[in-house]
Amino acid sequence: MNLSYNNLSGAIPSGQQLQALDNQMYIYIGNPGLCGDPVSRNCSTHDAEQSDLEDIDHMSSVYLAMSIGFVVGLWTVFCTMLMKRTWRDAFFQFIDMIYDMIYVQVAVRWAHMMEKTQDGAP
Repeated sequence: MNLSYNNLSGAIPSGQQLQALDNQMYIYIGNPGLCGDPVSRNCSTHDAEQSDLEDIDHMSSVYLAMSIGFVVGLWTVFCTMLMKRTWRDAFFQFIDMIYDMIYVQVAVRWAHMMEKTQDGAP
């Protein structure tokens, strides 16, 4: 088995699974992130800190991409509403319909609650 140039990283297991492979020194070539016994690079806490920094960088990139996507999507909707009158009218009619439904539900429940409290009063 040849593990070279697979962009592997981390500590090489010290068990007997990989010890049986031929040319142990050469099967790890092209994997600069590996550390441990067969390769000359020692594993240290510096590697763990570097990994944490890479994770933070990755998450920052993810949040930046999400923010850019949100802004682009929001402006796409706004510009579409600005340019297409029929879509704008349909959107605001929908909002008015939802508002009316919620208002009616609240008014009916409020009246029902007031009716119950007045019936219970002496």
